[in-house]
Amino acid sequence: MFNKIQSKVRLKTSLLPILILLASCQTTKQNSGSENLQDSSSDYFEKREDVSTKKDGFYVFGVMNANLKMIKPSLEDARKCSLSAGLPISEKEDLEFCNKAISNSEIGKENLFSTYLNRGMINTKLGNYSAAFADYDKAAEFSIHKGDVLFSRAITESYRYDYETMAELIELALKHDVRDRKKAYFFLGGAYELNFQFDLAREAYQNSLALDSDAKRVRAALDRLNKLWPE
Repeated sequence: MFNKIQSKVRLKTSLLPILILLASCQTTKQNSGSENLQDSSSDYFEKREDVSTKKDGFYVFGVMNANLKMIKPSLEDARKCSLSAGLPISEKEDLEFCNKAISNSEIGKENLFSTYLNRGMINTKLGNYSAAFADYDKAAEFSIHKGDVLFSRAITESYRYDYETMAELIELALKHDVRDRKKAYFFLGGAYELNFQFDLAREAYQNSLALDSDAKRVRAALDRLNKLWPE
């Protein structure tokens, strides 16, 4: 019995950094003429390169891969905000990009929505959880992509070690058509694992794999779970 408890503790502590890394390192390609930047490009994030020096494509970084629609000078701050949201560690200065973008009346409804989500992720990594939830409340006022807002809230709950609420929010996000269902199921599996609900975790990983059978991280998570806690 003691060995089983020890195994659960080891599992919980080993999964947490994985979830946090995944929460901060998602990418989306916005232009078709450039190579996809993979989730594993942590070296790129850690260098904190100025986004204005990257010429090979327009990528959006952040917990929801918020879809900034156009590349033009008025969106530069929103673009930098989204890049900052995707870095493993945020700095207070990163908030300034988001604040400037939010004060810009030219970026449009969808991009403003995305910027609130990205600022929420930066506030999360800075430990400003109340500010993060306030950002998500502002995003929710646009009445679009409700599933994305719920998923963002779930990620913030993971930083607060509230995995039960995290799972509940992702379940709601899936019911409200979160745009990245594959990733949502993956995070849901991680939340269930951290709650020691292994059968539900297994089902969530399988649902994620059903949407992308080549997802190596999901496959690895499922294999690990089956090895530690077989059916």
